[in-house]
Amino acid sequence: MTIIFTLSAVCAIGWLWALSRCMPSLQAWSEPQAEGVEPSPWPSVAMIVPARNEEKELPRTLPTLLQQDYPELSITIINDRSEDRTGDLLAEAAEREPRLRILEGIDRPAGWVGKTWVLHQGVLATRSEWILFVDADIRLSDDAVRIAVMEATRREVDLFSIVPNVECETFWQRTSCLAMATALTVVFPLVEVNDPRKSTAIAAGGFFLIRRRVHEALGSEEAVKGEIGEDLKRAQCLKLAGYRMHLAASRRMASTHWYGTLADIWTGLRKNAYAGFEFNPWFFLSLSAIGLTVVWTPVIALVAGLLGIGLGAPLAAATFALGAVGWLFQALTAVPMIVHLGIPWWHAALMPFAYTLYNLIAFTSAYDYHFGGGPRWKSRSFDPADFRAPSGRS
Repeated sequence: MTIIFTLSAVCAIGWLWALSRCMPSLQAWSEPQAEGVEPSPWPSVAMIVPARNEEKELPRTLPTLLQQDYPELSITIINDRSEDRTGDLLAEAAEREPRLRILEGIDRPAGWVGKTWVLHQGVLATRSEWILFVDADIRLSDDAVRIAVMEATRREVDLFSIVPNVECETFWQRTSCLAMATALTVVFPLVEVNDPRKSTAIAAGGFFLIRRRVHEALGSEEAVKGEIGEDLKRAQCLKLAGYRMHLAASRRMASTHWYGTLADIWTGLRKNAYAGFEFNPWFFLSLSAIGLTVVWTPVIALVAGLLGIGLGAPLAAATFALGAVGWLFQALTAVPMIVHLGIPWWHAALMPFAYTLYNLIAFTSAYDYHFGGGPRWKSRSFDPADFRAPSGRS
């Protein structure tokens, strides 16, 4: 049983390393403030919103988009061939709001994934100094655009993105959201993302403000047309090209709601979970095996040490201690996202279960990609041949 002792020691060190990556970001998770001198004149901003089958979300989110207090704002919403009352709701809103323009999406050509094609249509139809991509399920504070522009100006960045508040009420919502968000904070620490000397880059596609000249210099949507994680790829390309970015977290400026039931969560994450493994089956299987070993070893070691299974007293005590320490470090890695999401602290102890749930969803995502004809989302199928992995590698 020295194997479990050795593994528990290695995993404890591994979780200490993960903790050292994500905890410094805790101080960086602060609300953006309207500080500094207001730009004069205010630069023009074109808000572009893709919308497909959003009749349930638009009554809650659309009024917040239209109530922005930014003086130089145009709002373009692309109805992506919706099959519900989305088009009717948008048409009604456009009659009351002169800043709002509705575009009817056209058929997606081969080689494009759904969202990038819709955004491409919006970009071509607008003219502005800044482009703001906003998801249709995002609710904004009245001053969100104004503060974002002021922050981008003050920080002298070319991309300003906001990680929104994600409302999670049920056990399954909290568990699944916390697992994915915590893994991202370890892989993409916020302090590294915002450091121009580091290549680490990620952005939130739900609120993505970018200078148009930089967007065009990077190839616009053409450069990411096959990326299912286009926001990540765009941020990586931007930093690689020497431009500056800032990723902020806000519970006030932007918010959304996590998928509803467990079935909704599974469907929502299933569509792109495999993309995080670069659509590579061997990378996925090996990383899954390593990941599940790392997350469960502290628990197994703690139980084995407690019960003394096949261990002498000194080794049992040491194994128990290493398991407890590893589990504690693992739980502490979730603290930044627990604080941001505002969920109960005891969920941190369930991270092994949370990671396993996400891995199971990723397995079904991999099945869809290789054997199921591609993922489905909002009654639409996507050809795997159109996808490129959202990584820094081509």
